[in-house]
Amino acid sequence: MEACDWQVYEDSVELQLFFIQQRDDLCRRGEVLLTPALNYTRQQFTSSIEDQRREQTSREQQRDEDERKKHAATAAAVVKASHGYRVPATDHT
Repeated sequence: MEACDWQVYEDSVELQLFFIQQRDDLCRRGEVLLTPALNYTRQQFTSSIEDQRREQTSREQQRDEDERKKHAATAAAVVKASHGYRVPATDHT
């Protein structure tokens, strides 16, 4: 994720946590106002965010591994070319 996008995401998480806290305080956790919204807790939200972060980390690690493999294959082709093998030309237009 881009740095700017990541900051927006982190800000939205912080705002949502603040909203949940305000909601719970104003409703006095169901004593003043009982609403289905109170069923969604700070703990559930935090758990959901942690799951999303783990998934994002996993995707980024997989992408990085794919990039390393791609660069390794390119390097191997260059080594072969330097030893008399012909590397197929690619069209960069």
